[in-house]
Amino acid sequence: MSDIQRYMQICSEKTLQTNSKGFFMQFADAVQDAAGRDWIRGVFSKLKTNSDRISILYSDPKLKDIVLTTLSHVQEIYRKKSAEVSLARRFEAQQAFNNDQLQKTLLLLCQAVLRAPKTGEFPQMDGGLSLCLALWARSDVLMRLNKYNLALQDVQVAMKEGLPAAQKAEAFWRMAICYKALNEDKKCQVSKQLVLKLLNNNESSRILLEDSLRKTYKDAGSLINPRRCLSYLEENVLLPGGSRKLEVKSAPNKGRFIVAKEYIPTGELIIQEDAYASCLLPENFGTHCHHCYDRLEAPLGCYDCSSVAFCGVTCRDKALSTYHKHECHFVDLLIGSGMSILAHVALRMITQKPLDYLLERHKEMKEGKAKGVYNLCTLSEFRNPADFLQRSVMAAFLLRCLQKCGYFGKEADLVIPNETQMKIGELLLYNLQMLQFNAHEIYETKITSENRLLGAANYIGVAVYASAALFNHDCSPAVTRHFVGKYIVLRTCRPIKTGQEISDNYGPNYSRKNLKERQKYLKGRYWFECKCTACTQNWPLLEGLEKLDSRLKCPYSESSVLKRKENERKNNSDRKEGETLKETSCDYMFTLPMKVNDGKCPRCKNQVNFKAMSEEFNRVEGILDLATKCIDMKDVQSGIKLCCQGLDAYYKISTAPHYTVQLIEECLRALFADSGNMWEPTIVDAKPMKARFAAPENNSATIKEITDGSKS
Repeated sequence: MSDIQRYMQICSEKTLQTNSKGFFMQFADAVQDAAGRDWIRGVFSKLKTNSDRISILYSDPKLKDIVLTTLSHVQEIYRKKSAEVSLARRFEAQQAFNNDQLQKTLLLLCQAVLRAPKTGEFPQMDGGLSLCLALWARSDVLMRLNKYNLALQDVQVAMKEGLPAAQKAEAFWRMAICYKALNEDKKCQVSKQLVLKLLNNNESSRILLEDSLRKTYKDAGSLINPRRCLSYLEENVLLPGGSRKLEVKSAPNKGRFIVAKEYIPTGELIIQEDAYASCLLPENFGTHCHHCYDRLEAPLGCYDCSSVAFCGVTCRDKALSTYHKHECHFVDLLIGSGMSILAHVALRMITQKPLDYLLERHKEMKEGKAKGVYNLCTLSEFRNPADFLQRSVMAAFLLRCLQKCGYFGKEADLVIPNETQMKIGELLLYNLQMLQFNAHEIYETKITSENRLLGAANYIGVAVYASAALFNHDCSPAVTRHFVGKYIVLRTCRPIKTGQEISDNYGPNYSRKNLKERQKYLKGRYWFECKCTACTQNWPLLEGLEKLDSRLKCPYSESSVLKRKENERKNNSDRKEGETLKETSCDYMFTLPMKVNDGKCPRCKNQVNFKAMSEEFNRVEGILDLATKCIDMKDVQSGIKLCCQGLDAYYKISTAPHYTVQLIEECLRALFADSGNMWEPTIVDAKPMKARFAAPENNSATIKEITDGSKS
């Protein structure tokens, strides 16, 4: 086995299992040892369908004992709820609050919420109201932190979880203040009226409430992060999430790729696509919403497990009604297996959809009518049998998890799949192949300095996108990429001509990695040899670009060159009747500095104004300083406008690579990323106030404080 083959094998195995301590690879290795090299090469390698590859695991005498025995031991493993732990966290939160540690108080109450069992499930502690009381306490802290939108959600959820009647008046009191802060004046008035009604229109209470509302500043809490809003895109009906200016084409030995149907200027939005399926990295389970990938501030948990968290009711309910109801009791088992995030996405593609929907997709694939993510490349014709066997074993393991979690209805006692289950197994094996080459890493920009535009990428999850997956790789990409939640957003970072291919980047950029490193990575990870211009011409790294001569291209367009050649050919007696001249452009490049102000192009013979072109070139180079000043001043829109204008102007007079232009493209990427996922840690000073977090009887005392006017 050559070095590159060994590297390809390592990369391929990493797309199945990333944690070396997990048990899955031991299982896969045991199956391979039982099969033997001769059987894999002589029997397994001759199987042509995913169905045959999975079926043989359950039927072949060499394999079936170890496969059936191992899979029969698959059982649910998950972190359960604990009212005792939840109560302990509330007491710790009270102590932190008494010490004026408001952020620590919030953290402990978040833990109390996530560990609390469903209301009424454990009546021996807190009267079965652990979740309700944790939410109630947290809402008070959130209001003190001016997080009124989150506090409002906690109050509302606490009421749904059975908040004692004695606290209803204070609940509406808090809601009135939250609505006032969030500019919801009508809802504020309704909540206010309910408070007064519950307190029998007590005059002192009315005065106290009015005073509280007067002291509440509007816009103190924000429901929407303006940097995270999606833009309008006139969508392509043939390319979901893509611009109408895009077109899908195909070519031998290249597959499908994206081209421009018309001219696209720098900075234009061309893809804004929601993930078909995605998974959060396990190390981010405690920091990000399991469904939308927002950073968590006041998380809500699953009702059954303590493994995952959600940013709010909407995400929680969506997850619990689809994929998480199947994965809930198996989360720790999946993580413990050591399987890769790609393998989890392969499972998520199943658990998020109803069985009937997937059987229809299976039918379409069998009939050659597959669409979207079920019509992406798998490179199965190049996959070696040992790799296929490992993926088949993974498909069998995931299929067993689906059997046990009740995805097919009643929990399956039999390990050997029936006909319907086998079809899902085939889809799993397809997913495991396809995702290796078509998944995207979702990232957020982590702020590491005072300037948010100078952050670093922090990867938080993986997703598959049906349209974005069709972009081919280029070591000098034509697009910049960022994420808004799970949406992938692609914008052009240079002007694109009609008919020109638009390429993304799969990881290695020519300005950061040399040719040998790029080729090794792409061959090992994606199984192709890159032949982009940066590779065929072996462009230097960023530091080497400074040494390159600056160049100007002949300004004459295709039509002007064609017209001149047509005129030349009219006088040519050798021209055949009906012969047409192929349109071409003048590709001559002038090297700066020019010694004269004007002259003729050696190729097309047209007169060229070198002085005007040189002045425009110098103007473009000066844009880098202006763009970096915009970044320093955090003036995003001005910076984007400058970069786009500069790049449009540059590519009219020159071509890549160029040191300054590469840096302008990097500036543009940073500026566009500002509208995407971002983590900007903040520190909030604690306010010395007393609160009651622990027991139901203590909480009810706050009603007396309202009625006698003693509430601070």
